[in-house]
Amino acid sequence: VSAFEQNISALALAAQVIPGHIIHITSTVLNIFAVLTTFFGIYLGFHEAIKGIILNLLSRIIDTKKINSRVLTLAICAFIVITLTIWVS
Repeated sequence: VSAFEQNISALALAAQVIPGHIIHITSTVLNIFAVLTTFFGIYLGFHEAIKGIILNLLSRIIDTKKINSRVLTLAICAFIVITLTIWVS
C-alpha cells in the first residue's frame, strides 16, 4: 500500500529498508529475467504464427504428412535469428 501511495515500485521501497547491495543485485537479476521472459514469449508467439502460415501455404501444395516438422522448426528458427540480426544491426 505504501509503494502504491508513493507511486514507486515495491523493489524501490525495499531498497530503502534493506541495507547493502542485495537489492541492487536482486533488481539486476529481476530485470534480466524480465527481458528474457519477454523475448521468449514474443519469440514463441512469432514462431507459432510463422509456422501456421507456412503450414497453411504448404498444405495447399503438398500433403502435410510429408512435411518434416524438425526441418520446418529449424528453418523458422534460422529465419527469425537472421531477421533479428539484420534488424538490430
